Amino acid sequence: MTADHSESETGEKMVRVWLKSMGGNRALERVFMDGLKSLPGRIDELGQAIEKNTGKDIQFIAHNIKGAYGNLGVTDIYELASKIDMEAKKDNYRIEDIKDNFKKLLEVVKQIPDKYMNNNENKEEVPHQVAALNTGLKNRTDKSKILIVDDNKENRKLIATIIKRNTDHEILLASSGKAVLTFIEDYDPDLILLDIKMPDMDGFEVAEALKSNPVTKEIPILFITALRDTEYKIKAFNMGGIDFISKPFNIDELLARVNTHLQLKQVQNELKMKNRLLADRETHLIHLVEEKTRKITEQLYTDTLTKLPNRLRLIEDLKNSVSSTLILVNIDNFKQINNFFGNKMGDTIILELGNRLKTAVEGSECRLYKLHADEYAVLIDEKLELYELKKLVNSLHRSVENVPYTYRGQKIWVNVSFGVSGEKDNILETADMVLKQVKKKNLHYLIYNKSMDILTEYENNLKWARVVKDAVEEDRILPFFQLIVNNRNHIIEKYESLARLIDETGNVISPYYFLKVAKISKQYKYITRIILEKSFSTFHKAGFEFSINLSVEDILDRRTVDFITACLKEYGLNQKVVFEILESEGIESYDEVSKFISRVKNLGAAIAIDDFGAGYSNFAHILKLEVDYIKIDSSLIKNIEKDINSQIVVKTIVDFSSRLGIKTIAEFVDSRAIFEKVCELGVDFSQGYLISEPKPAIVDTGAGIQTFTQMTRQVT
Repeated sequence: MTADHSESETGEKMVRVWLKSMGGNRALERVFMDGLKSLPGRIDELGQAIEKNTGKDIQFIAHNIKGAYGNLGVTDIYELASKIDMEAKKDNYRIEDIKDNFKKLLEVVKQIPDKYMNNNENKEEVPHQVAALNTGLKNRTDKSKILIVDDNKENRKLIATIIKRNTDHEILLASSGKAVLTFIEDYDPDLILLDIKMPDMDGFEVAEALKSNPVTKEIPILFITALRDTEYKIKAFNMGGIDFISKPFNIDELLARVNTHLQLKQVQNELKMKNRLLADRETHLIHLVEEKTRKITEQLYTDTLTKLPNRLRLIEDLKNSVSSTLILVNIDNFKQINNFFGNKMGDTIILELGNRLKTAVEGSECRLYKLHADEYAVLIDEKLELYELKKLVNSLHRSVENVPYTYRGQKIWVNVSFGVSGEKDNILETADMVLKQVKKKNLHYLIYNKSMDILTEYENNLKWARVVKDAVEEDRILPFFQLIVNNRNHIIEKYESLARLIDETGNVISPYYFLKVAKISKQYKYITRIILEKSFSTFHKAGFEFSINLSVEDILDRRTVDFITACLKEYGLNQKVVFEILESEGIESYDEVSKFISRVKNLGAAIAIDDFGAGYSNFAHILKLEVDYIKIDSSLIKNIEKDINSQIVVKTIVDFSSRLGIKTIAEFVDSRAIFEKVCELGVDFSQGYLISEPKPAIVDTGAGIQTFTQMTRQVT
């Protein structure tokens, strides 16, 4: 291969660029120069395969050229050889495309001056089959041994040079898979760097043979190949490879992976040695395992704070009990105590309550358990007579409530509730049922008996759960619409959409009966979405503003929020819809509510705070939430015509809202006297049975605007 003067200069520059990419690494440069000397022979082999049009040979030779010269940084040759390799892999490869790329490859090679490719001696630096770069290798064990297997001489030399220059590992070289299987047991390498594409046995076959041999199956194999398809990588790992490096490789990456896997192998060897030593300590190990198991079991059945038996232990003990009495002890309003005084005060109360109960039952047949956060249980392995049971509960009550609880000088009095059951079946469930009744009725304790209708209440809940589910599935959840009138001109301007359930006989059921059950039975989100869809559809062609109630459950449900956004975009009622949020729920989940409000207000919707004035009201949060309406709670409105305190509170809310540009709506306006009073106090809108009860359709106002005066029932 010859070149004219200009081509020679170009070739010199090209070679210098390639050499420069090696960063002055003399060892790599020598490998590179040796590689150039063998290049003409490889190009001739590739040309002959192309002339014969044998795709398998073309692909194999091109693959070798790509791997060898890619690792050396000869990108021009690497890229063209890669194109030939990729085309030859195809079932219906185009020989014309291969010839075009081969022609370009020849043009690159022709530019390389002859002096770099004068291959006077073609001797490999090691025997063809296998050789060690260091003598006496077979008997040395102080250094890690690495076996490099590649049919490409340049690749073997390059990898060996890199490793020898940067480490003190000893190197074994093999040019074929058969050679590896011949000597592998004698030399016992610590790591094998294995090429996949080889003529006699490919890397996968070599790996399979090594992994099937008990002597060699533990030797880690790191595949190094120019094959990049994911299927080859998967197969490499399936054949037992521990890692996979693609050619051309990064030198630092190669060294890092080699050293990592050698360290892992060393750790593995050390573990094997330790395992042999540990074999004599089998009895001790079994003891350790048993002790660990005992501790884990103990932890499983023990409360971490009090170290008392927990709920799981109680359930196990109840299974083994023939006749027993169970007393549940629960701290009243513990969540509020925790929130107000802090968790440390809460923990102190929990621990002190446990200590007092422990002292109270000490010396008796009672067993004490710690259940969830604020609850204990006392189990007696016999069914006590009623008078004995009352005596015990009263004694426990006195022991835990008569003295205040103290934390850092702060004293607090704590009330405790007791739920008691001696039922043979479902003792824990029935005790829990009566405990709920104790809290509901504000008692100290209750003892379960079959005459109580608690089970009936639970059965009723199950019935309503079925009713709600059927109504959702059979499209019997409907919005009813209640008018909202402007107090200044008595014109009907707005509606509120309210959920109603139509039962199988056509009766209209208020949410009072089914909403709580709907939430517990996970049907609530479907009800919300039904009301949203039907309300938007109803008001799509009407000119009224309308409001829809949302709970925190709705706001925290990502899918419901996405559904709301979709309705706003689909119906284009962004300027007409108002979302009502309960004040108490909004305050408790302020961050989530604030994000939701920002999202829908950015889309043009308005926000109302519902039931404002019921219990704790926070004007500061109203300021931050930037609401458009405040709906004044019915507790302030229902007696406002005669309750001076209610009038003062409502007037304060109205003045506060007016200065901020927030409109006010009075709920529960069910008489003329109430209506006149809220108008007098400056409330902007009224809603209630005086104006209209909720109806299944909006009012048809015809051509004009119907006023409250025209349609109201004369309620006094």
